[in-house]
Formats: sequence, structure tokens, C-alpha cells
Amino acid sequence: MKGIQELPRRSICGLVLLSLLLAPITSAGEKADEEAVSYPGPLAAIEDQWTDKNREAFEIHLFSMERDLAPAGAPLPLSLEDAFRLALRQNLDLRSERYTTDIAEMEIKKAKGAFDAFTFSTFSYDSSSEPLSSQLQGADSSYFKRESTLFDIGLGKPVRTGGIMELALEMNRFESNSTFLIINPYYSTRLNLTFTQPLLKNAGIAFQTAPIRIAENLHLISGDRWQEFITDILVTVSQAYWDLAFTFENLQVRKKSLALAKELLRDNETQVRLGTMAPIDLLQSQTGVALREEELIGAEAMLESAQDVLKELLQLDQAPTYSSTLILPTDTPSTPPPREDSRLEDAIALAFRSRPEYRAALKELENKNLQIKVAENQLLPVLDFRGNVGLNGLAGSAVPTTDFAAIEKLSPLEQLLVLIGVTPSPTFTSPLDGKWKESYEELFSPDSHQWSLGLRFEYPLGNNVGKADYRQAKMDGHRALWALRSLEQKMVLEVKEAWRALEVNRKKIRISETTVRLARQQLEAEHKRLSLGLSTNYQVLQMEEDLRNVQINSLRAKVDYWKARAKMLKATGTFLQEEEISHDQI
Repeated sequence: MKGIQELPRRSICGLVLLSLLLAPITSAGEKADEEAVSYPGPLAAIEDQWTDKNREAFEIHLFSMERDLAPAGAPLPLSLEDAFRLALRQNLDLRSERYTTDIAEMEIKKAKGAFDAFTFSTFSYDSSSEPLSSQLQGADSSYFKRESTLFDIGLGKPVRTGGIMELALEMNRFESNSTFLIINPYYSTRLNLTFTQPLLKNAGIAFQTAPIRIAENLHLISGDRWQEFITDILVTVSQAYWDLAFTFENLQVRKKSLALAKELLRDNETQVRLGTMAPIDLLQSQTGVALREEELIGAEAMLESAQDVLKELLQLDQAPTYSSTLILPTDTPSTPPPREDSRLEDAIALAFRSRPEYRAALKELENKNLQIKVAENQLLPVLDFRGNVGLNGLAGSAVPTTDFAAIEKLSPLEQLLVLIGVTPSPTFTSPLDGKWKESYEELFSPDSHQWSLGLRFEYPLGNNVGKADYRQAKMDGHRALWALRSLEQKMVLEVKEAWRALEVNRKKIRISETTVRLARQQLEAEHKRLSLGLSTNYQVLQMEEDLRNVQINSLRAKVDYWKARAKMLKATGTFLQEEEISHDQI
């Protein structure tokens, strides 16, 4: 243990100094906003590893749903823009998917981490005492004893060509009871610079940076997928909002229809009391009222279902899904412009420029090509270059030792006198007398150095793994290519269908407006005919039902148009821009 105590303090200081020097290197790529992230310290991690604390999970707060419905509050007016804003903030699926881009960004950091510098250090102590087995061991007793203390400290850095550069300082203290040692104990110091570089397999900047480029593409893909996911959610919100608007207007139309039927029934009852109408003629008007009351119940049920769908999408705190608070849509389906400004061909070209899933598919295909190149590199044999250059230092407690070279230079008589002990033998004392300090100084001696060069070749027989990976990468690339072609066809079909729906509903709206006007005029004329005794209750109720149906059809055409417009914007990839959904809102 004496060697341990003699390890110089400057060695420990060197380790600390290297760590401090590496700190700026490892943190240079971090963003400023990531400095606030709290990472677990080594002590906390060790404590969690060796105790049962790792059983603890994230603390998740779930809302509690009451068994009974929450009481209804005041009606909640809501515009389509408000619905979009609340969906971006409240929707649970969006909250869950919001982390995908951040997770993908961490993959870039992990890929770049392959080139992070690192420090390393090794310490070992070895002590042995064994029976003497050879005179060449030179022990001065029947046991050969030795004690060795080794400590090294170094800095390593992978480079983008695939190589690894390491700078290491090695220190060794050795002590033995051998009489052959001219320095005992001795302190050896070595400063080595080693560089290893693959020349074929795993070589090259393109190969080494491929994981970074793949991760960057995956980050872009996640951003496009995130935009696609947001668009899908908001389009779904738009559909639900217009469905709710339709159910409101549908309910109002049916209430008016019921009111007209009741008014007709009251007029008939008055005529029956006056004796101008037979009581049996009341059956038609009473049946009309009953049928419209039944239809009104169905319309109210449709309204409640539409309310629940929109509440589930928005997750409103003011009107949760399990409450009966009434949401009032403030936007009504208006009459659209007579015709679209752009052409179908322009819309298809816009879709190929703007659809996020198409951009993601292109990036996916690019990643597949990168993976093919990576797999192609793995088919090469291994040929690695290794170079080393170093400085050597040595010092220790010099032991006077017989100088056999000086004895050889003596005359035969002098050699005989030395042999019989009359004359003392010439001795030699090493000039490397000292300890760690002198060992460090010896490092910079012009004659104390070493260097080496070498190559290592390895060729796999068969290389089934590399060949299988290459074929698999090629097949994945072809699959991605055909998936891209399939997506292109689907995109064209979606744009055409959305365009067709816009045109069809625009024509329906134009025709239905005329139909509503004519049906209203016809109902008014039929009421006049009834007052003159030229018509019947049945005909009036039939005319009123026709007016109600064309009003609902006109309303449905308007709602379908705005729903088709949302799908058209989604099909062309311009929904967020047209609805003015900013990046800050997202």
C-alpha cells in the first residue's frame, strides 16, 4: 500500500483538470433552454438502483368523474375559431402527441452523442509473495516478492471519420526484492497518443454521420406527422362543430313546423266549435301535430349527441362531456361563393407541395436510402489502421550494482583479484535517481520516446449478417417507394373527391334556395285556398312538410359544403394556413 500513498497529488489534479476541460465540449451543443433540465445526480441514481425506489412511477393526476351528471350551467356560446383554439389547448390526444417532436429531437442529440469526448481512468494495485523458483529471480530470500501500483488517466474523442483518438498518461510504481534491479522501487511514466482509424468497414464521414442525418430526418418527419395530426383533429372538430350547428338549425325548423301544425289544429278546433267543420276533419291536423312532436324528440336527441361529440373533442372545463351544459354555436353555415378561384389541377399541385404526410414520406424514402448505404458499408472487410506515439519517463531509488562492463575492461590479474574479493568490484549507479517528479522530467528527454504503426485485416467468411441486412434495407427502400407512389394516388383521389363535393354542394345550395322560396310561396297559397274552402288539412300539412324538408335539405347542403371545404383544405395541405392557425397557437 506504500505505492498508493506515493501517487502524486498532481495526478488527481490532472483528472479534475481534464474533466473541467471537457465540460465546455460536452455542453457546447446544448440549447440554452435545456440548462433548466434537472438530471439525477450520481448519488441519487445509485440510491434508486440499490433500493426499491425504482418501483415508484410518475405521479399521474386523473380527473374524477362523478357518478351523476354535473348540473347544467349557463349556455356556452362558441365560435368555430374558439373551438379550434380550445382543441389545441384542451384535447387529450393532442396533449399526448405533443411530445413526439421533442422525443425525436432527443434522438438527434443521441446520434450526435456518438462523437462526444470522454475521460477514462484506471487504478490497480498488485502485491504478491511466492516461493523462489529460479536464481534468475534474484531474490535475497527464499520468497520472491513484488508490489505494483498502476494508475492512468486519459482523454478520448471519436472523430467523424470513424476513428478514435486517445491521449493517456500512465504511471506505474514497481518494487521487488530482486537484486537484479538497478532502480528499486522504480517509477515509470508514459504519455501516449493513440489513433485508430477504420479504412474500409465503418469508415468515412458519410457512414459515421448517417445516424445523425437519419435522426434529423426523423425529427422533420415527426414535425410533419404532428402537423398532420393537428390537422386531423381540427378537421374533426370542424366536422363536429358544423354537425352541431346543423342540429341546432334542424331543431329550430322542426319547432316552427310543429308550431304551424298546432296553429292549424287550433284553427280547425275553432271551426269545429263554430260548426263550420266536422269533428272528424280534426284527425288530419291532430296526426300532423303528433308526427311533428315525434320528429322533434328525434331532433333533440341528435342535438344532445352532437353536443357530446364536440365536448369530447374539446375537453372543456366549463362543459365537460359528462355535464349537460349547452354549447351554442355562434357561427352559422352561410352561402358559399358561386365558384372556386383555383382549378382542380392547381389544387392537386398544391397538395404535392403542402401535404405534411407527403413531405414525411419523401423524408422516409431518403432515410431508407441512407440505411441502404449504411448496410452496403457493412459488406466491406475490416481494415483498421492503428498508430501510436509516446514519451517514456523513468526514475526511482538507484541501487549500486556491479558494473560487469567495467570488469570486462580490467586485466586478467585485476579480474582475479575482484573474483577472490581482494579488490572490490566496480559498481554502477543509475543516473535516473528520484521519484515521480524526476520521472515526469524524463518524459521530455530527446532519447525517451516510442512510436508504432500497424494494420489489422479481417474478412468474414460468408458474412450472412451483412448480406441479410443489405437485402433487408433494399426491400425496405422498395417498400417505401411503392408506399410513396400509393400515397400520391390517394392524394389525387382525395383532392378530386373533395373538389367534387364542393361543386356538388354548391349546386345543391343554389337549387335548394330556389326550392325553399317556391315551397314557401306554395304553402302560403295553400293556406289561402284552405281559408276559401278549396283545400284540405292534408294538403296544407303536406305542403308544410315539403317546405320543412327542403329547408332541412338546404341547411344540410350548406353544412356539407363547409365540411367539404375543411376536407378540401386538408387534402391540399393548407388547412392551418387558411384557418389562420399560427405556430404560436400550436
